[in-house]
Formats: sequence, C-alpha cells, structure tokens
Amino acid sequence: MLEDALFEAVKGRRLGVVTALLPRVTDLERTDREGATVAMIAAREGVLPILKAILKAGANPLAADREGHSALHWAAANGHAPCIEALAEAGADPNAQDREGVTPLMAALRARRSEAALRLLKCEGTDTELADRDGRKALDYASAASMPDLVDVLLKRGTHTERTERSEGVLGGFFGSVGGGEKTVPPELAKDRYGSNALHQAASRGDAETLARLLSGSRAHVNDRNDAGETPLMTAVRAGSIGCVEALLAARADPNLPAAAGETPAAEAARLGREIVLGKLIAAGANVNAAARNGTTPLLVAIRERQVDVVRLLLANGADAGACDAQNRGPLAYAAASGLESVTVMLLEAGAAR
Repeated sequence: MLEDALFEAVKGRRLGVVTALLPRVTDLERTDREGATVAMIAAREGVLPILKAILKAGANPLAADREGHSALHWAAANGHAPCIEALAEAGADPNAQDREGVTPLMAALRARRSEAALRLLKCEGTDTELADRDGRKALDYASAASMPDLVDVLLKRGTHTERTERSEGVLGGFFGSVGGGEKTVPPELAKDRYGSNALHQAASRGDAETLARLLSGSRAHVNDRNDAGETPLMTAVRAGSIGCVEALLAARADPNLPAAAGETPAAEAARLGREIVLGKLIAAGANVNAAARNGTTPLLVAIRERQVDVVRLLLANGADAGACDAQNRGPLAYAAASGLESVTVMLLEAGAAR
C-alpha cells in the first residue's frame, strides 16, 4: 500500500520519495504499530521539510497517538524547535495533554529542551498554569529539571500585578484617589502527590541556583509544609545543602517550624551531624531546646546519634543539659547508653544531673 511506502520514506528521511507519494496517499491519519502518524514521526525525527510537506498535504496537527501524544509533544520532547513552529502555524494545540496530563511544554522541560520550551512559550495561548495528573505545572517541571533560566521565565510569566483598593483622601475629587496602589502577586506553587512544592523539590536535590530563582518570585511559599509537615528548610537540612539552607534562611524561612512528629530543622541537623548547617540555623534564631513530641531535644538527638561535635556546638549555644525526654531520661542517660565518655564529661561540666 502507498501508506506503507510513505511510512518507510518518512522514517528513512527521503524527502523526494515523500513528495512523490503524498499526492497519491489518501489516508494521512493512518498509524503504525506504535500508534504514530507520519506527521508524528517527522516531528519526532525533526525532519522539517518532510513535516511541512505532510502538513501542507492536509495531515491533522491535532492527532494523538494511543498515549495521547501529539506531533507537538514529539517535537517538544526531542527538542525540535523549528518543527514546533511549523506545527503551531498549522494549528497544533500547545495545551494538548496526554493521558498523564503532560503538555508539550512540560514534555520539553522534562527532557531539558530549553530552546523547544522557549518556542512553545511564544505560541499563542500556551497555558503555563495547566497541571498534570499529579498536580505539577510547568514551573515544577522546570525546577525538577534544574533549569534556572526557564524557572525565571515562568516566574515572570506567572507573576501578575493586582491593584489594591483605593479610597479618596483629603485631596480627592479632581486630584484623584490616594492611599492605594499596586502590589505584585507571586504565582502559586503547585504541590505534587506528597504535598511538596517546587521549593521542596529543589531543596531535596541541593539545587541552590534553582531554589534561589524560585525564591525570587515565590518567597511567600518559603514555609509551606508538605504532607509530612516538612518545610523546604527541613528538606534542605536533610539534603545537607548549605547553599539551599542559606538561601531559605535569607528568604526568612522559619527555623523553628516542626514537622509532623514535632522535630525541628535543628534536631534533624543534629541527628545527621550537620554541624555547619546547625550553626547557620542557630544564627538564624533556631531554638536549640525545642522538644519533639517524644520529648527529645536536639541535644538528646545528637547524643543518641553519637554526634560529639554537634553536642559540643549545642552546649556552647545554650542547650539545656538538664532537659529530659518524655520518659524522664536525661542527657547523661543517653550518653551512658551510647558509650560516650567524652560527652559524659562535657555534660557534667555543663551541670547535667540525669
């Protein structure tokens, strides 16, 4: 059949053969075994002259394969910006979503195709606020792919100006109203199935550059908690990223917000032996005596985990050597259980009695 020959010619990138066959082919929407049309294959391979010829012959730019991928998805995922432009001019939908809710823009960002993503953002009507089935938006995809430049672009695109209420002042009338103005409203950060936003995700990767870009446009979300009650700061502490911790604290992240079990970022830093991170938390106002639900303080956690240097740092910064957990076990009991003689000496010198 002529359609079979056309598929072979497109896959083989034979423009002359494709041009000769197109006037004789009646079904341009026929699919191969994978559910792809010849237009999708041309877009996937990035063969612009062939794609243009197929579109000119009447191929439907809106057709989708069995997974919901359109030719625009294929061009985006493979970074073929010229093909994206040709498809857009032919009427392809930049907001088409596949079965997972992924748009061509998300596909480009997921594959780290910067040029393709920028070209899609220029398409008329591209909606950056669409969410996939997990609630993730384009900004989340850019953050997850560690693409700080695209994060910047999306933040600027998502931020809008909102007029505040105005009331007539003493001048009123001809001179107009006073006392009002405009304020910049940051874009909302979508949350994934675990309740984590883009700040959590960047912090978990230790991606300080992307995190800083996100904070420049969405600082209002700096203390958002995920489903485990953890803030982006807690995530950064766990990742051991000093740069992320510094960026979040500079954006006024609260160092004392606890997670679901009551543990604070300071307690997590103590548990993991992150002495430098803990020092930065303390400098930002972290409470070194904050107790979790089980009564453990950062000092007790550090002793339990045998983090001797952290114990020394905590005691030097006001940790209570007499604090006990919910079972009335104090620092000396913890030190004895951990077999830490040097810590026992430090605790006794600090006035510990239990």
